[in-house]
Amino acid sequence: MDGEGLEKALQELRRQYEKRFCRKIHQYFDLARQVEKKPEPELFKELSRLFHSLRGSSATYGFHSLSQMAAVLEECFAFFQSCPKAFSAKFSKQFFQFLDEWEEKWQKSRSLDSLDSFYREWQNRWEKYLEDGKRGEV
Repeated sequence: MDGEGLEKALQELRRQYEKRFCRKIHQYFDLARQVEKKPEPELFKELSRLFHSLRGSSATYGFHSLSQMAAVLEECFAFFQSCPKAFSAKFSKQFFQFLDEWEEKWQKSRSLDSLDSFYREWQNRWEKYLEDGKRGEV
Protein backbone atom coordinates (compact mmCIF):
# COMPACT_ATOMS: atom_id res chain seq x y z
CA MET A 1 0.00 0.00 0.00
CA ASP A 2 1.42 3.39 -0.95
CA GLY A 3 1.40 6.49 1.27
CA GLU A 4 -1.81 7.85 -0.23
CA GLY A 5 -3.61 4.52 0.19
CA LEU A 6 -2.44 4.26 3.76
CA GLU A 7 -3.65 7.78 4.53
CA LYS A 8 -7.09 6.99 3.08
CA ALA A 9 -7.28 3.78 5.11
CA LEU A 10 -6.37 5.64 8.31
CA GLN A 11 -8.97 8.33 7.60
CA GLU A 12 -11.58 5.63 7.10
CA LEU A 13 -10.64 4.01 10.42
CA ARG A 14 -10.97 7.41 12.15
CA ARG A 15 -14.37 7.92 10.53
CA GLN A 16 -15.54 4.49 11.72
CA TYR A 17 -14.28 5.24 15.23
CA GLU A 18 -16.32 8.45 15.29
CA LYS A 19 -19.42 6.51 14.25
CA ARG A 20 -18.89 3.98 17.06
CA PHE A 21 -18.19 6.80 19.49
CA CYS A 22 -21.46 8.44 18.46
CA ARG A 23 -23.32 5.30 19.54
CA LYS A 24 -21.27 4.87 22.73
CA ILE A 25 -21.17 8.42 24.08
CA HIS A 26 -24.57 7.97 25.69
CA GLN A 27 -23.05 5.38 28.06
CA TYR A 28 -20.93 8.15 29.54
CA PHE A 29 -23.87 10.48 29.91
CA ASP A 30 -26.17 7.81 31.36
CA LEU A 31 -23.63 6.60 33.91
CA ALA A 32 -22.77 10.16 34.88
CA ARG A 33 -26.44 10.89 35.54
CA GLN A 34 -26.50 7.86 37.86
CA VAL A 35 -23.52 9.30 39.75
CA GLU A 36 -25.37 12.60 40.04
CA LYS A 37 -28.23 10.83 41.83
CA LYS A 38 -26.13 8.41 43.87
CA PRO A 39 -22.38 9.12 44.10
CA GLU A 40 -20.96 5.75 45.12
CA PRO A 41 -17.45 4.27 44.80
CA GLU A 42 -18.68 1.50 42.47
CA LEU A 43 -20.06 4.06 40.01
CA PHE A 44 -16.83 6.07 40.25
CA LYS A 45 -14.96 2.87 39.39
CA GLU A 46 -17.15 2.30 36.34
CA LEU A 47 -16.70 5.89 35.13
CA SER A 48 -12.95 5.57 35.63
CA ARG A 49 -13.00 2.39 33.53
CA LEU A 50 -15.03 4.07 30.78
CA PHE A 51 -12.69 7.05 30.67
CA HIS A 52 -9.70 4.66 30.65
CA SER A 53 -11.17 2.94 27.60
CA LEU A 54 -11.86 6.29 25.93
CA ARG A 55 -8.32 7.41 26.72
CA GLY A 56 -6.77 4.45 24.93
CA SER A 57 -9.11 4.16 21.99
CA SER A 58 -9.14 7.87 21.16
CA ALA A 59 -5.32 7.99 21.26
CA THR A 60 -5.14 4.95 18.97
CA TYR A 61 -7.20 6.77 16.35
CA GLY A 62 -5.32 10.05 16.70
CA PHE A 63 -7.78 12.06 18.80
CA HIS A 64 -5.10 13.18 21.24
CA SER A 65 -6.92 16.07 22.94
CA LEU A 66 -9.84 13.80 23.75
CA SER A 67 -7.42 11.15 25.02
CA GLN A 68 -5.61 13.58 27.30
CA MET A 69 -8.86 14.91 28.74
CA ALA A 70 -10.13 11.34 29.28
CA ALA A 71 -6.89 10.50 31.09
CA VAL A 72 -7.46 13.28 33.61
CA LEU A 73 -11.10 12.29 34.11
CA GLU A 74 -10.02 8.68 34.56
CA GLU A 75 -7.67 9.81 37.31
CA CYS A 76 -10.37 12.01 38.90
CA PHE A 77 -12.85 9.16 39.17
CA ALA A 78 -10.19 6.74 40.40
CA PHE A 79 -9.43 9.34 43.10
CA PHE A 80 -13.14 9.62 43.98
CA GLN A 81 -13.33 5.85 44.27
CA SER A 82 -10.71 5.95 47.01
CA CYS A 83 -11.91 9.24 48.49
CA PRO A 84 -15.67 9.66 47.80
CA LYS A 85 -15.94 12.82 49.92
CA ALA A 86 -13.76 14.62 47.38
CA PHE A 87 -16.71 14.38 44.95
CA SER A 88 -17.92 17.70 46.23
CA ALA A 89 -20.79 19.88 45.11
CA LYS A 90 -18.25 22.10 43.35
CA PHE A 91 -16.84 19.25 41.26
CA SER A 92 -20.26 17.75 40.67
CA LYS A 93 -21.60 21.05 39.34
CA GLN A 94 -18.59 21.46 37.04
CA PHE A 95 -18.74 17.87 35.86
CA PHE A 96 -22.39 18.09 34.88
CA GLN A 97 -21.83 21.47 33.24
CA PHE A 98 -19.05 19.80 31.25
CA LEU A 99 -21.33 16.90 30.27
CA ASP A 100 -24.10 19.27 29.18
CA GLU A 101 -21.67 21.32 27.07
CA TRP A 102 -20.06 18.20 25.64
CA GLU A 103 -23.42 16.72 24.69
CA GLU A 104 -24.57 20.01 23.12
CA LYS A 105 -21.34 20.49 21.15
CA TRP A 106 -21.31 16.85 20.10
CA GLN A 107 -24.90 17.06 18.83
CA LYS A 108 -23.98 20.11 16.73
CA SER A 109 -20.72 18.92 15.22
CA ARG A 110 -20.58 15.11 15.41
CA SER A 111 -16.85 15.53 14.87
CA LEU A 112 -14.25 14.68 17.47
CA ASP A 113 -11.65 16.86 15.76
CA SER A 114 -13.86 19.95 15.97
CA LEU A 115 -13.94 19.71 19.77
CA ASP A 116 -10.17 19.88 20.39
CA SER A 117 -10.20 23.29 22.08
CA PHE A 118 -13.16 22.22 24.23
CA TYR A 119 -11.25 19.13 25.40
CA ARG A 120 -8.09 21.12 26.18
CA GLU A 121 -10.02 23.76 28.14
CA TRP A 122 -11.75 21.14 30.30
CA GLN A 123 -8.60 19.06 30.69
CA ASN A 124 -6.96 22.07 32.33
CA ARG A 125 -9.92 22.48 34.69
CA TRP A 126 -9.87 18.80 35.66
CA GLU A 127 -6.14 18.87 36.32
CA LYS A 128 -6.53 21.84 38.66
CA TYR A 129 -9.46 20.25 40.44
CA LEU A 130 -7.56 16.99 40.91
CA GLU A 131 -4.57 18.86 42.35
CA ASP A 132 -6.85 20.76 44.74
CA GLY A 133 -8.62 17.54 45.72
CA LYS A 134 -5.41 15.75 46.53
CA ARG A 135 -4.41 18.68 48.75
CA GLY A 136 -7.82 18.52 50.43
CA GLU A 137 -8.92 21.90 49.08
CA VAL A 138 -12.20 20.89 47.43
